[in-house]
Amino acid sequence: MKHCPECSAQYDDNVSFCAKDGRALAGLSAAASRLCPHCANSIAENALQCPYCKADLGAAPSPQWLIRDESPFQKGEAPRRAMMPKLMLAAGIVLCLIAASLLGAGILGTNESGGTRELLEQKIKELQTREEHIQAMEAELNKLRLEAADMTKENVALKARLEESQKERAASDQRLVAARRELEGLSARRARVETRNDPRPVERAPLPARPAQRPAEAGVYETLRSTDVHEQPAQTSRVISRIPGGTRINVVRSDGEWLEIVSRKGNPPGFIRREHAQLAAAK
Repeated sequence: MKHCPECSAQYDDNVSFCAKDGRALAGLSAAASRLCPHCANSIAENALQCPYCKADLGAAPSPQWLIRDESPFQKGEAPRRAMMPKLMLAAGIVLCLIAASLLGAGILGTNESGGTRELLEQKIKELQTREEHIQAMEAELNKLRLEAADMTKENVALKARLEESQKERAASDQRLVAARRELEGLSARRARVETRNDPRPVERAPLPARPAQRPAEAGVYETLRSTDVHEQPAQTSRVISRIPGGTRINVVRSDGEWLEIVSRKGNPPGFIRREHAQLAAAK
């Protein structure tokens, strides 16, 4: 069993702190004990050296410690050394209260048979889980920062290459313009040289007259290739149909380079090029 030095409450051996005032618990001993005159911890009455502060006790008598309800000024003396254990005790209590407040307000209300330790372990595990999660998030954030830095470097390199390409293109355009101007200048100089050497105009020989084409005979013709049927005997007239090659057609007359054809199926008459058909052999 353990007891609280402050309120004398007793606890099991697995409890380390008092649930009322936060003091560290001390073990119960059947042997007679006294307080160390240096650190105020409970020690054996016949101890020659304090196991806590390692002070040499010798045969010095134990001091009379102050009672809680009495003020040191009522007795007329307040040794400075006697205040040190109280200050240390108050600091320990404050630290214990801070730790208890961080771990949750429900710690003090737990039972005295190990509930406090289980709750402390649970809180510690939760804190460790949160810390691991925070570390994982920080690692992911650092990874994203590195990727962003790499992308920024790549964008800068691409921008530099683009600017270099634009400069090369501008230089190529300038060289092309200069080459065109030089070519124009060479052409102009050549024309001036030719005019200076032969100022007389060149007389072109007249084109030979095209022989008159004999009118085509009327009859059955066969197309040599696929040809268009025009509405009028002109290349610019509207195309009304198209005849595939090897088709037999009825020619009624000729008009220069055009043949006028009629359809046996009632289609409107039209004109085809004369060179696209020939007189079919009789079968």
